[in-house]
Amino acid sequence: MNSVKCKETKELPVNAIRESLELDLSSKSGLRWKFRPWHHFKTESSWKMWNTRFSGKPAGRVVVCNGKRYFSLCLNYREYLAHRIVFAAANGLDLLSSNVDHIDGNGLNNDPANLRLATVAENGRNRGAQRNNTSGKKGVSFEKRVGRWRASVQVSGKHVHIGHYDNLDEASAAYEASARKHFGEFYRPS
Repeated sequence: MNSVKCKETKELPVNAIRESLELDLSSKSGLRWKFRPWHHFKTESSWKMWNTRFSGKPAGRVVVCNGKRYFSLCLNYREYLAHRIVFAAANGLDLLSSNVDHIDGNGLNNDPANLRLATVAENGRNRGAQRNNTSGKKGVSFEKRVGRWRASVQVSGKHVHIGHYDNLDEASAAYEASARKHFGEFYRPS
């Protein structure tokens, strides 16, 4: 599995995408290569070779980006995350200047019903517990100094202290209630 730098171009080359890819929900990535026009290539032989090899086949490969798995594809020597293209194609958008969030948190699920526009903050709210989380619950940590579980939530870039609790379940319930209130549709339980 390849790891990419995730510095893919946010502005999608709309004409090249329309000429190269079609929405296909039977493909794992949600995209299928079309027969690409000659003007996408430098030589006639590269045009023939590419179309012989890829035309009509599912587009994309699985890559790891910031520790998460996504489908990615290369078009005109640039890397693109497939879910951005699927979202744009499914919603008739020409340009995609915002982030696209996977509602279920699965970066490999490119079903258009599972994709939505989100800000960076909204996208972050919809992720699971971090790998370095020792409590196993989002927004909850044990404070040795006071000997209790601490619940907190991040709202508008600021940590909001919810409270200290005697047990993990109480602290987790407090976080969940606060996160549901502050995050709305982007709330994701731990």
